[in-house]
Order: sequence, then structure tokens, then C-alpha cells
Amino acid sequence: MKNIYFKIFTVLLVITNIIASCQVVCAQELKSFILPSALSKRNLQGEQKIRFNKLESKGQFSLFEFVNIGKLADYQQNSKLKLVLSLSNCPNLIFKAKRVEYQSDSNYSWCGELIDDTINSNCVLGEIQLVKTNGDLIGHFNIDEQIFELYDLTGGLFVIAKVNK
Repeated sequence: MKNIYFKIFTVLLVITNIIASCQVVCAQELKSFILPSALSKRNLQGEQKIRFNKLESKGQFSLFEFVNIGKLADYQQNSKLKLVLSLSNCPNLIFKAKRVEYQSDSNYSWCGELIDDTINSNCVLGEIQLVKTNGDLIGHFNIDEQIFELYDLTGGLFVIAKVNK
């Protein structure tokens, strides 16, 4: 009889450990692929300054935010990608992939749509397109009535520009 109780206890212990491991993995927060940078316009160097000035002089953007971007493979989880975008009415955005073509971290396209999530309670509709070719990344986001463009300024620095209406 002791042997049966020991086996039941062992099985229950194993099941408890499996559930605990799943809760840790499932509870891991999605890390943001795009985060605001501490840099400002006055920190720009050479080619970064030239590229930014071209964007600014077009007059089609109302706001700019300098951002850092991670490696796609490190940040996409379960076909989801998180962005922290302070220019938006919804600064924490989670997109679910609709189409991904991934060759390497230097060459990919990633298209997705905003998913209904508790952190996006103010935003309903959204799409994202990211295209990276030979290491140069560009992007386009629609979030409700807002439109944003992502530009590579070189040297690992990017800028998100809010399009004027």
C-alpha cells in the first residue's frame, strides 16, 4: 500500500512541477522590439544628421521619436511582436504576424495586425509592415487614425515619424 501512495505522490509532484514550469514560461512578458532611445536630435552624428534633416525638411511629419530596435528573432514570440511607441495614443502595442518572410536578421519582411489586448484598450485597429534589406530597415504602422513611418538613421539608431494628416 505504501508503494501505491509513493507512486501517486511522485506523479502529483511531477504534475505540479510541470504546471509550475508552464506558468513561468507562459507568464514571461513579451519584450519590446522597439523602445524609445535616450538620444535626441543634438546627439546625431554625420550621416544620421543628414538623413534626419532630409526627413524633417519634407514637412510631412508632425512628431519624431528616436528609437532602438532589437533583432527580430530575439523579440518575436508566438508570432507576436511588441512595440513601445510613445507617439501613439496607445504606447504599448502588440501585433500578431499575418505574413513573415525571414531569410536572416539582415533580410526579412514582417507584416502583422494589432491584436486585441488589455494593454491596447484605447486602440482597436492597426497594421505594421517592416522590411529589412541588406541590413537597412524601414517600416510603416497604422494605428487607428494615426500613421507612422520608421526610418534607419544608420549606426543602430532609428526614428519613428508621425505623418501629418
